[in-house]
Amino acid sequence: MSRKVVVIDTNCWISADFFPNGIPARAVRIALEHYTIAYSKDTIDELEDVLSRSKFDRFAPLEERLSFTGSVAASGRLMEPSYQFHAC
Repeated sequence: MSRKVVVIDTNCWISADFFPNGIPARAVRIALEHYTIAYSKDTIDELEDVLSRSKFDRFAPLEERLSFTGSVAASGRLMEPSYQFHAC
């Protein structure tokens, strides 16, 4: 039986990383255990861009935050979206 595929929002990844006991972290752990995590190049680029912001300096050094991006990529599967839409 193949696993269902889910996408995790950038904000959820960031909250899970900085607050490992929070609800987003629990959701990520469940997703990693039971589902295939899908991400696109744009998703990883956005995560890296957001984690590069100085407002996150108080949580972890920049290098550590950026290495988290690699962890996210390693935990899932790169997929190209079949369509894109823009919502404001």
